[in-house]
Amino acid sequence: MPLENSKTSYDINHTYLQKHQAITKDRIKNFINSEFWSSVNLSSVLWKKETSAPSHIVLEVWSPSDLSRPTFVNATNQSFRPTH
Repeated sequence: MPLENSKTSYDINHTYLQKHQAITKDRIKNFINSEFWSSVNLSSVLWKKETSAPSHIVLEVWSPSDLSRPTFVNATNQSFRPTH
């Protein structure tokens, strides 16, 4: 989301994230709320197995060199590098 008076469109405004933190928390609560999803019994499988093993979680990144806003097709066709 571009921010006014920012250097690039990728700058993150910490105040913006703080203002919307309550919305994010409410969405998460609604997602895992037992009443909201009781008809499909979602809560029974949410935490069945937790792992952070490298074989299960692989995060890779790619950043455009000119900080442009590439199309989805262009971005997904790039060479990604592992995160640290």
